[in-house]
Amino acid sequence: MIKITLKILFFSLVYSATTSCITGNHVERLITDLKDEDPQIREESAQALGKVHSTQSAKALLDALKDKDSDVRWNAAMALGWIKDPCAIDYLIITLNDDHPWVRKSAVWSLGRIDDPRVVEPLIAALNDKDSDVRWNSIRALEKINDPRVTKSFITALSDDNFAITTITAKFLKENKNLNLQQIKEHQVTEHLVANLKSEYYHVRRVAAEILAETKDPGAVEPLILTLKDDNAGVRYYAAMALGEIDDPRVIDPLGKVLRHKDVAAVAGAYKFFIRRGESGTEDTLISALNRHGNHHTAHAFMASGNAQLREAAEKWLRINLITSVSPSGANGEPHWGGDRQTP
Repeated sequence: MIKITLKILFFSLVYSATTSCITGNHVERLITDLKDEDPQIREESAQALGKVHSTQSAKALLDALKDKDSDVRWNAAMALGWIKDPCAIDYLIITLNDDHPWVRKSAVWSLGRIDDPRVVEPLIAALNDKDSDVRWNSIRALEKINDPRVTKSFITALSDDNFAITTITAKFLKENKNLNLQQIKEHQVTEHLVANLKSEYYHVRRVAAEILAETKDPGAVEPLILTLKDDNAGVRYYAAMALGEIDDPRVIDPLGKVLRHKDVAAVAGAYKFFIRRGESGTEDTLISALNRHGNHHTAHAFMASGNAQLREAAEKWLRINLITSVSPSGANGEPHWGGDRQTP
């Protein structure tokens, strides 16, 4: 008992020390005690070796990934993440099949810290792990990696049954949709986005519709039309926006219906479509949409539309919202009132 207590004290002191304080003799001692009969000693040793960035310590930790005690394996996998040795990648990939979820979680975390393209596919595969913590760690690791495969995997992950995972996935896709647009088109992920229009989580439905507005895929028209009946105004906003951006005659009647029913959230989303249509008598509904759901982009388009009533409303909106920097009328390719109607 005294021997074990002294060892625990020794490893606690080593782990709390800076890396420069761990000498070669200490490293050898830590490696030796990775095979101690007491699992707590082995666990402490694995933790301490994570502060030693050397081939010697990494090799010892790779062996510890096979330890019979899950806490030792967990700490060994974590320690390899601090060392960031690419030689550990293959071993950490194998560890993704560990029976213990915390071991798999630490393996995912460590793979995410190693700058090597070989980690992408294993991390994507971990998005299907049965444990939500493992999937969460995989999401957090992948969001730091600039790789075309990540975009498709995140869109698929929108279907996850864990609210926290869908939230951070949706946030990533929303913030990076412009950077990832070409990747989205190349991977033909419309079917995944369409499926997510039926998600139980409104933020997932909303970001799916928002990305579909960027892809402009006619294959999404019918599901988007159904989404115009969504209970959430933000979802209807982006569904209408998506339909307004798709050059397809099927969008005309459904969007005309939301205008007649004065669904100002949907009208605000498809404001460019309605400006291009330029139907007399619709100005009041468009102005209501600007006031309730519009933004500076909407106001900019109203200013440039060539419609005096919309321009006046936009000027008022801009004054109220203290926005002064607006381009001149007709600038930057904004839609003109009735100038680019889609033919039924």
